[in-house]
Amino acid sequence: MIRRPPRSTPLYSSAASDVYKRQGHICILIESDGVLGVMSGDIFHHPIQCAEPSWNSCFCVDRLRAFETRSRFLEDYADSGVMVLPAHFPTPGVGWINRSEDGFSFNFIYLS
Repeated sequence: MIRRPPRSTPLYSSAASDVYKRQGHICILIESDGVLGVMSGDIFHHPIQCAEPSWNSCFCVDRLRAFETRSRFLEDYADSGVMVLPAHFPTPGVGWINRSEDGFSFNFIYLS
């Protein structure tokens, strides 16, 4: 089932709908058996970008907006319990964003 949460829910990602929607990019929130996941598309190209959201890839055309979007996404989904499915992370490529002492970290499903 694919659904978009209303703006009033804490799972609503302003990063997904407000910023990238204008650039032709969306994130998709999915639910299966009560478990939520978000397909983050091109917001992240490497797991290190969770710890260092200001680090852009060569594909980040608008570098400032890319950093702002990653930062907002991290704030929206850190410690939320929502599984994150980035398009470009290595196998298994699925996990959770958690807050750490230094900011954020990505924890792959087999390490969590």
